Amino acid sequence: MEEGSLSFALMTGAMREVCALAEKEGIPVGEKEVEEYLAILRTLDPDAVPSMGQDRRQHRRSEVELFAGTVLKLGKELGVETPVNAYMYRKVQEIEAAYSSSII
Repeated sequence: MEEGSLSFALMTGAMREVCALAEKEGIPVGEKEVEEYLAILRTLDPDAVPSMGQDRRQHRRSEVELFAGTVLKLGKELGVETPVNAYMYRKVQEIEAAYSSSII
């Protein structure tokens, strides 16, 4: 994932929304952890495909409900806006809805 790309902006935006939720709950997760995770990502093979990407390629349901779905639920409960996670959740739902209408 190239820094400065839309994918990178979505990923980091989603992570920062989780940090806002953590802060609201008194959990010490913030920009330091985001930067540490990004440092790890920079060491990975850029051609590798994460599990949700593999799910998409194989037309399998992903764990989007567990990740973005949980963030959306917590955001509502805690009064924290989570527009990036909401966008990604909707996009994955659209992609997965198309599986039933396509031939594998």
